[in-house]
Amino acid sequence: MTIEKRHQPRCRCDLPAHLIHRGRAFPIRISDIAAGGLGIRAGRLALPGGNLIEVELHLNGATWSLHGLIVHTGAPRIGVMFKTPQPALFSAATQAGSAPSPMRTTALGGALSPPPPAP
Repeated sequence: MTIEKRHQPRCRCDLPAHLIHRGRAFPIRISDIAAGGLGIRAGRLALPGGNLIEVELHLNGATWSLHGLIVHTGAPRIGVMFKTPQPALFSAATQAGSAPSPMRTTALGGALSPPPPAP
């Protein structure tokens, strides 16, 4: 049995998105979302930890632009942390029909530009 080291709930999902690095966009899949970061399946894309990236995704009719730091890699997975927690993103993910997992994610931080409120 392993000891769980995560501090925030995560929402398992399977969402298409784009990872943007140095002006180039790469198709990815988001495998989980937490208020503090993302789990990404990036196929053959190999970026080392420490790289600053942007992730763009569409969720519940809104476009999210997420800026963060790659904190771990293990092909084909990449872990991204935000500069500040983003509970609105986690809430949007859970409302989209994905239930929060009993797993919890590391307390992470990052800059997120949330979509404007719906009219």
